[in-house]
Amino acid sequence: MDRTFRHYRGYGDHRAQSGVWFNCVLRGDDNTIQIGARSNIQDGSVIHIGEFDVVIGGDVTDGYSCLIHGCKLEDLAFVGMGSTVMNGCIIEPDGVLGARTS
Repeated sequence: MDRTFRHYRGYGDHRAQSGVWFNCVLRGDDNTIQIGARSNIQDGSVIHIGEFDVVIGGDVTDGYSCLIHGCKLEDLAFVGMGSTVMNGCIIEPDGVLGARTS
């Protein structure tokens, strides 16, 4: 039995071979959340739209307990554990945001 808690609200697009792990919350109340192929949204992360959609490209790693809010993570981006990425921010392809930063 899968005892994983994942909360989805609103419209989302979750592509092939991507993973949304334990205790994640994805809220697309008014806009959309897109998660690209082979991307990894790790435990305890919160993804929420702001005035912008959330677009997560392919092969992205979102570390444990991150807040991803109204932003864009382009292909192969890495967001370290406990980081915050807010409205309108863009992490470019192959970009790295270190742990516990915003």
